[in-house]
Amino acid sequence: MMLETFTISGVPELQRALDPNRWWAAIERNAPRALAPVVNAMRSAAPKGRTGKLARGFDTRTKRINQGLIQGVQVDIGSRVPYGHLVERGHKIIARGPGRSGAKKGALRTALKARRSAGAIGFVAGRFFGQRTLQARGAQVMSLLERLLAQELLR
Repeated sequence: MMLETFTISGVPELQRALDPNRWWAAIERNAPRALAPVVNAMRSAAPKGRTGKLARGFDTRTKRINQGLIQGVQVDIGSRVPYGHLVERGHKIIARGPGRSGAKKGALRTALKARRSAGAIGFVAGRFFGQRTLQARGAQVMSLLERLLAQELLR
């Protein structure tokens, strides 16, 4: 898991004048909008493969973090396919064996556990397209977030 920390500066009068709950709520509302260019860039940077399903869509999920003195907003960008994280970060190759059938299900499960404990038969390297895209557009995201916050809070 990667933790990105950004500091918003340049608007000290806003920080003093606003209620912290209003400040964090505004950040929570505008963070997905600020990350929209990153999401679009990830669609074009994602590997296409045979079906192109991975590149078709990414979603943002926003969550408010409030742990006493520690406050923040966590925004996750996730793919709409269940294997997106495997393409991004890489994975071990474990032999699956034959298909599952009703009568042999227990024996097949035991054999699968044995293959898993024996170790991987290979490794697929990660593509890191999401990480590179976010790093390349980090300054743009922060600039857009600052403009969105100023626009909303200075009304």
